[in-house]
Amino acid sequence: MMKILISILCVFMVAACGSPRVVQGESEDPSAVSFQLTESYESKAPECIGVLPIEDDRIEDKYLNILRRAVVAQLAPKGYRQIAISQIDKALGKNNQIVDLAKALHCDAFIEVAINDFGKSFVGIYSEWYAHATLKLVRANDHALLWQGSHKAKISGGAFPMSPLSIASGLFMATNNLVEEQGERVANDLARRLLATLPEREHPLEKIQEPAEILAATEPDVDDFSLKIKETIKQKNFQQALKHTQEAIKAEPKNVSFRLEHTRALTLTGQWEKAVKSAEQGISLHPNDASWYDMKAYSLTQLALTDQAQLAYVEAIKINPKDAFAHFNLGQLKWQINQADQALNYLTQAGQLYMENGDKDRASMVLEVLSQLRQQSAG
Repeated sequence: MMKILISILCVFMVAACGSPRVVQGESEDPSAVSFQLTESYESKAPECIGVLPIEDDRIEDKYLNILRRAVVAQLAPKGYRQIAISQIDKALGKNNQIVDLAKALHCDAFIEVAINDFGKSFVGIYSEWYAHATLKLVRANDHALLWQGSHKAKISGGAFPMSPLSIASGLFMATNNLVEEQGERVANDLARRLLATLPEREHPLEKIQEPAEILAATEPDVDDFSLKIKETIKQKNFQQALKHTQEAIKAEPKNVSFRLEHTRALTLTGQWEKAVKSAEQGISLHPNDASWYDMKAYSLTQLALTDQAQLAYVEAIKINPKDAFAHFNLGQLKWQINQADQALNYLTQAGQLYMENGDKDRASMVLEVLSQLRQQSAG
């Protein structure tokens, strides 16, 4: 019976992790990415696209802003000229009609976002972030529909309870999933999947540059690299962030922060073995920086090398006793190997450190986990 249950669970997990279906036309399945490209677009594609403010009294303003920024970010690689959010909002004060707005901004099309739902839920050992919206690209002068897409994106955390230990593990995953960063991630997933169905704008051939012009145009800028890395990580575009770190290291091989961000990007893209090697190189060069040990330990955990991960977290805490990340993750590892007292001590310290750092979201998460685990220990 247990084998059958595990098999069913595995099938469920694989299905849950699969990519959503892409459907041209309408779909009754909200999780599918459904889209429509109209004849109006085919006859004349827009040159410029702006993203209008999202209005919905049911949804908190911060979530409306998160989704709007996500749409702007995912639209950027498509090649359309874009208008900054601040410019649109400023112009809207004087131009309530989309036609007038288009004239003021010299932009021929706008994206309207209608939210069906956006938020999070938490039930026992399972949590979920969800974002369901419809995007419509309309031409400004006649409000003709050019393209539209609809999708419901979800990020789940938790685990099916197979044992008391898996209940604890599920609680960790479920509460980790509730941090506000996951709201940004689900918004970016929604925007990325929908805008993947919008064609890229084709540009005429640009003037061919002479070698001297190319050299001048591509001279490395350290501040520019740092900004690109931070922005792409913030947008959850981790593969692009990894590419930027590689370019930065090529331009500035001795820059420690670039190498640290490169290792971080390897962890964010799930390249655990490479991340471990990169972190070990960092440790050999900078043995008094706890960040290298944190990334090594985290990657070792993902590779199920628990003993080595614990040692790395202990080293990180020796170097930086206020390393909340190391305390929290070491506490999780201790709980998983049934060292409950040590686990609770490390988790308590993590909660206190997060509070001291002003990170209320993670502090609340840790306190909730501690409450659940203490109840289990008492039982």
